[in-house]
Amino acid sequence: MELSHHTSDLDPSSVLGFGSALAMLDSTEEVARLLTGALRSMGLADLQAVVIETSDDKPRVFGSVGVHPLPEPVAEELQQCVANHSAGTEGGTGSPSHRQVTVSAESALAEHDIDRLALVRLGTLERDFGVVVAGLASNTSHTPIQTSSLQMMAAQASMALHRIELDRQRAAQEEALREARDELETRVEERTAELERANERLEQQTRRLEALRDLDQAILAAESPKEIATETLRRTHQIVPFHRASVSVIEWETDRAHVLATRQREEFLESGTTVPLDDFYLTDALRAGETEVIPDLADQPRSGTAAKVKDLGIRSVLCLPMMVEADLIGLLKIGRTRPDAFADEERRVGKELANHLAIALRQARLLERVEERTADLERANDRLSHRTQRLRTLRDIDQAILAAESPEEIAAEAIQRVRDILPYKSATVTVIDRDADAAHVLAAQDNVLDAPTTLPLDEVYLSENLRAGKTEVISEEAYEPVPEAKERMHEMGLRSILCVPMVVEDEVIGVVHVGRTEADAFTDEDWRVGRELADHMAIALRQSQLLEEVQAQRERLEERVQERTAELESFTYSVSHDLRTPLRAIDGYARILKEDHADQLDDEGRRLLNVIYDSAQTMGTLIDDLLTLSRLGRREMTRAPIDMEALVQETVDELRRARPEGTGDVFDLGPLPDAAGDRSMIRHVLSNLLSNALKFTRTEETPRIEVRGERQDGECVYVVRDNGVGFDSDQADELFGVFQRAHDEDDFEGTGVGLAIVERILRRHDGRVWAEGADGEGASFFFALPSSAPEHS
Repeated sequence: MELSHHTSDLDPSSVLGFGSALAMLDSTEEVARLLTGALRSMGLADLQAVVIETSDDKPRVFGSVGVHPLPEPVAEELQQCVANHSAGTEGGTGSPSHRQVTVSAESALAEHDIDRLALVRLGTLERDFGVVVAGLASNTSHTPIQTSSLQMMAAQASMALHRIELDRQRAAQEEALREARDELETRVEERTAELERANERLEQQTRRLEALRDLDQAILAAESPKEIATETLRRTHQIVPFHRASVSVIEWETDRAHVLATRQREEFLESGTTVPLDDFYLTDALRAGETEVIPDLADQPRSGTAAKVKDLGIRSVLCLPMMVEADLIGLLKIGRTRPDAFADEERRVGKELANHLAIALRQARLLERVEERTADLERANDRLSHRTQRLRTLRDIDQAILAAESPEEIAAEAIQRVRDILPYKSATVTVIDRDADAAHVLAAQDNVLDAPTTLPLDEVYLSENLRAGKTEVISEEAYEPVPEAKERMHEMGLRSILCVPMVVEDEVIGVVHVGRTEADAFTDEDWRVGRELADHMAIALRQSQLLEEVQAQRERLEERVQERTAELESFTYSVSHDLRTPLRAIDGYARILKEDHADQLDDEGRRLLNVIYDSAQTMGTLIDDLLTLSRLGRREMTRAPIDMEALVQETVDELRRARPEGTGDVFDLGPLPDAAGDRSMIRHVLSNLLSNALKFTRTEETPRIEVRGERQDGECVYVVRDNGVGFDSDQADELFGVFQRAHDEDDFEGTGVGLAIVERILRRHDGRVWAEGADGEGASFFFALPSSAPEHS
């Protein structure tokens, strides 16, 4: 065994260069190394190897994995794989000369990420030299062109090995002659004659191989199937002399044969004709890829193409199928004027010639398809580029429209930018005011009209088509009914105008006019661009109109809100003032009764007196809360950085002083990010939420209140979480309304205004508040403020 990782000094980077390099080599080892180098340099394999059969049991292995030598286990496995392939026991797909073999996961090849092998036979019709192995990495495969190139190089290498073998034979024979000269002088003449005959055969084979090499070079230089066929027939006469020959490809889809090239002696005949397959000599053997000889056309029925060829004096025909991956793609037919004119050697040579021709034709077909596909892609790319340019311009128009503040600015920005995709000599944008029977020219570019301006509706061309929302192109003659418009068109030298109505909800609100100096100057593409522009313009103008109406409505609403707010504040002050006077009287008289006359009342009287007193206190608190809620809308805010940890601690300390018996170790204060806002208002939020948490945990044996905060998504989010009585989760969205309570007043005191105040404060800070909880499982109240500082990890 020989493991090789050498490269040739020759450049095998192309099939043509590879064939030229082979002609200069004179040993099997050099051919093997050149072939593996070519596989690597042309990117046809991730593992490249050549296994050469030898006279002993083990074949010789040359090659590499990528740029590294073949490991010993891989080489041994390749020997066994090739032996199985030669014996026909290896699983795989393809023809005997080219097979695909899947590599098992336990194979040494799999360790080098090789999962498939392409095995291509090296040899001639007379003998085998070995196998070319192209290993493919995972998720890769050969394209048809690469497969054809691999087969072509294997065929060329086979010819080179054949030539080298012949040279070795000749050298061995000559050596034998020198060694036996003294002993066999009497047989010199006989041996010399034999050698001359052998040499003649060798020379004949060499000439044929050289002719095949020249043919390969000519095929590679050809650019179309017809040129390939013509060059093949031009050189075939040197290899297999003929009187008449033709190359035809089979079009199975149409059930016809297409004649690419025909030659009779030195004359090329007309090609390009097609023949129905029923009239084309095509036997089952030819369909199966077997060479067939017609010994004598005189014995054939006089019908179809056979009769025509027989009339030209052709007696015997060598029919050579052109096969690619077990598919018949055509026939090479060689005819001679005498019966039984083809020897076995000519059949073999003809078969090799047909194989070369088949691969070349398949490559040409693939190349044509690639070129057609490339042309299609280029055309599609041109259309896409034009579409992209149009979309980019329309996007710029949209952005300019969004930045514009009036219909006039919208129209001016649009017609100024659309010129890149819809060139024009002059353009206008006009809206229709049917109530005023007028047309307002919002924008004009290179026009005799100045914009903005207003024209009577009868001085503007407005056909029935345009009124119905249909685009049209009009000439100067169409303006006859509108002399003023015709005069403007004539003055500007316009000969055709694209008129595109702007339609919103089936209503034509105006027209975009684009004029050119040529007659019939607008294409279908221009119509599409104009339609898109008009649609964008229509929507933008309607939005501008609606925006103006909304703005006016907003101003009116703001005035009414200010008026109503002033009225409400006055009403709130009056109500609170008017309510406090009798409330103070009720509170004072109730206090006097409790302190001075309670002993004159029975138990029920004293109970009712306490109810009156407590209700008066609750009413006072409710009035205070309502006043606080009403003042929040007009109170000036003082925004400043807030140390939330310090503010929470102050609020907790205040609650502990006010309720020393119920606050103890209830609170668990965690880290809190700083915020920004009105400190007194945020303190009110914290005081309210913490007070509520204390109130609703007082029935718990071990109450616990947590306060946490963090920065997330541009906000500072805080939570007050308790383990109290909780609330029905379905009421979470209702808790922040005025007078909304989650529990009965008999169970927990309160006015139902506190959380409404919290929501109003946070809304004024551009923040938000929400709650989560469940009955008997505690509650969590979250509030978020806009972050005033970057987040820190």
